[in-house]
Amino acid sequence: MLRSALMSLLPVALFAQQPSTPDSVLLHQLFTQRWEYTMREYPEFATSVGYPGQNARWTDYSLEAIARRKRELNDPLNVLRTIDRAKLGPPDQLNYDLFRRNLTDDIEESRFPGELMAMTQLDGVQQDVPSTIAKMSAGTVRDYEDILARLRAVPVLVNQTIVLLRRGLASGITPARITLRDVPSQAQDLVVDDPLTSPVLSAFTHFPPGVSAAESTGLPGRSVNLVTAAQALHWLDPTKFFAEVRRVLVSRGAVAVWGYGDPVLDSVASGENQHRR
Repeated sequence: MLRSALMSLLPVALFAQQPSTPDSVLLHQLFTQRWEYTMREYPEFATSVGYPGQNARWTDYSLEAIARRKRELNDPLNVLRTIDRAKLGPPDQLNYDLFRRNLTDDIEESRFPGELMAMTQLDGVQQDVPSTIAKMSAGTVRDYEDILARLRAVPVLVNQTIVLLRRGLASGITPARITLRDVPSQAQDLVVDDPLTSPVLSAFTHFPPGVSAAESTGLPGRSVNLVTAAQALHWLDPTKFFAEVRRVLVSRGAVAVWGYGDPVLDSVASGENQHRR
């Protein structure tokens, strides 16, 4: 009894044993598919539960993505209806009922455009960004790359929020005034004079042993043609930095340093001239 609807959601390989696959197995395949779908569509939740591979992304809150997810709410329910509840054991009958209840609640909720109320003092981009970044691992280079990828994508998330709020305002669907009371101060708290005091950059104030600092790159000696420091030299220990530069640069390699104004080294002898070999 091949369930064509379920095949549209799950890999075809899962159905190699059909039509003899028990309904309980199909039910748990559906649970697995729904879980993986949730992790892909809501990467912040994936981060919070430790699901791998989603840490470099934010949820897509574009109008198109929201509409698509609402359309797809019926898919798992349609599959569930093809599974014979009577053929399940008591624990899975309870799992079946709870899953069906959650799906029907989600479908009912989707009739109201709650996404247009995209920000309150308890929820929204001003809360989600720092709280999600704080939950992310920071033990490997890949972890830091994921953090940076999310930080670079924050403007997209902010713009999507603005679109939703404007549409809500035009439609007369807005949060109650009291729920927005603390939003300005929450947003302002993220704007700091020293970037390294920002809560979203706390992982960059100290690095674990597995992540090299700029003064200790871990690169092979004589392996680099050019070293650059873009508006960053003032954060580095100059003695350690130039020692590392001398170690990794090839003969006649170059150092390019620039900042907001004209770059000036305190001592030419302790700077670039030492790299002319």
